[in-house]
Amino acid sequence: METFTNVLLFTGENTYLAERTLEKLKSDFTGKHGDLNITILDNEEELTAKSILGALKAAPFLGEKRLVIIKNFLRLGDSDDQDKIEKFLDEIPDSSIALFYENPNVETRKRPKSTLKKTLEVRANVKHFNEPSPQELTTWIVNRLQKNNVTISSALCTEIIEHTGGDMQTISNEVDKLALYCENLAVTALDLDLLISKSYSATIFQFTDALNLKDPRQAMQKLQTLIDMGEEVLPILGMIARHFRLLILVKDLLDNQHIPKSQIHGKMATYDPAIKPYPVKLAVDQSSKFTLDQMKMIYGALLELNLDLKNGKIPQGPNDKHMLMLALEKLILTITK
Repeated sequence: METFTNVLLFTGENTYLAERTLEKLKSDFTGKHGDLNITILDNEEELTAKSILGALKAAPFLGEKRLVIIKNFLRLGDSDDQDKIEKFLDEIPDSSIALFYENPNVETRKRPKSTLKKTLEVRANVKHFNEPSPQELTTWIVNRLQKNNVTISSALCTEIIEHTGGDMQTISNEVDKLALYCENLAVTALDLDLLISKSYSATIFQFTDALNLKDPRQAMQKLQTLIDMGEEVLPILGMIARHFRLLILVKDLLDNQHIPKSQIHGKMATYDPAIKPYPVKLAVDQSSKFTLDQMKMIYGALLELNLDLKNGKIPQGPNDKHMLMLALEKLILTITK
């Protein structure tokens, strides 16, 4: 089965790298064929067989090629429209290039499945943009800073990754700040404290680590960090509950279903397609520090606290925030005693 010579598919969880690759491709194409020969179809009104076929069949304007970028058609397109495009793939004019770009953060419509996705995965020129491992992120950070003659240790790279939750877009923004601030110098821990914005998810992991170590002082500090980041106490409670739910699911997959660690993210993605590999990796590592019974006990305590909120045992008026904070602190003491 031959590969389509002028059909590309961009797919994968690493939207940061995918977007930058797409921007470079557009820039290179514009330099050679002009910006009037690029068509981007990215809303549901445009993601129809009629619009896509019209764009692909159109002749280039004062150039040799046309680039048609079709965003999230596999997620948002109607199955009948997808079938029509699939049948047309072999007939795309040599003067047109079809690029199917799929963003994993866009929710897939629940419609009858077309075979277009499978056909593209087999016969298109596929570029998979996978989330990098912590080691790859460390190398990327080091190389990015070296361009400004800035050095950094592996330990501080790990801190950046943890503070940002492993999100490449966030890491890129933070590294750019460090590059400007520390030009021709070595990054220090003080620089990170001064410049790096901590993510909620990373701080949640640090908070649950403190619970596991039965360190109430550290847990209280991380709770206060979340509040200082501008989060309300009630959403913090929800994030902690979701985190322990994730840990329980991961623990079950590892211990009861005997799923290999390398396959845990793929399995979790069937429950939550938007879940990132790095938080799952952290959950895999952290789940080994708790027994399943411990996790269930903590999750049960969180649910009980939530019930107390809903039935009014803990007031939630504008002047009662200290009551909820007190309840959370009591929960921390109960878990860590």
